[in-house]
Amino acid sequence: WQHEQVERSRSKLSAYLETVAVGFREAGMTVDQEVLVGSVAESINRLADAKNIDIVVYSTRGRGGFQRWLLGSVASRLIQLLSKPLLIIRPQLGSPPPVPQFKKILVTLDGSEFAERVLPFARASVSYGSEIILLSVPQIPEAHQYGAVVEEIQQLREYVEQQSQTYLEDVAESLAESGLETRVIVKGTRPAETIVQVAEEEGADVVMLATHGRGGFDRLFVGSVADRVVQYATCPVFLVPIHERRANGNGQ
Repeated sequence: WQHEQVERSRSKLSAYLETVAVGFREAGMTVDQEVLVGSVAESINRLADAKNIDIVVYSTRGRGGFQRWLLGSVASRLIQLLSKPLLIIRPQLGSPPPVPQFKKILVTLDGSEFAERVLPFARASVSYGSEIILLSVPQIPEAHQYGAVVEEIQQLREYVEQQSQTYLEDVAESLAESGLETRVIVKGTRPAETIVQVAEEEGADVVMLATHGRGGFDRLFVGSVADRVVQYATCPVFLVPIHERRANGNGQ
């Protein structure tokens, strides 16, 4: 009985995928279809590796119209598993899907080589005439949070801000040589909250970030920066996963 139920579900899903594929084929695209059985995130990861996929696009809301993100579930697990770039989209209920725009792209950097893995994808947006907004969030608390050492904290904060500004301006100059219009922003203290805030203030069409930072973390930012950005950002989020340190066996 269970086997028959699985086969009926596969048949329905195949028919659904065929209706979706028609639109792509009419636009001149080649489309393959797969219906897999098993854990969603693990199945997507295996298929992405087997097919040598360049990018995975995933919607965070199921067709049941759930009012919450599927974080802690499929989206979060995909962030953990995938070695391929991941574009996560949050559709809006009750309205037709908007035509994707890439006019403003928010790229978050922390000065690390890991974070810079996102830059080739930002450069690829030159064909869209995109404006790149480079954001760095200094991880030095605001001075007003301290009492007796407020002046020392303020001086340290100003120094880190200047270092970040200089670094982003160097990156911006490199991107400008590729024909991209670029601005830099240095602000905030809490990365995830600041990224979401700036994305909303700037009307960013997509946020780009790597899921591994410079702090020597052996794990991805799951439950932290990447997860929270995906959870609260209203625009698509493009993630470039970094796995080297886990692969080197240094994990806990």
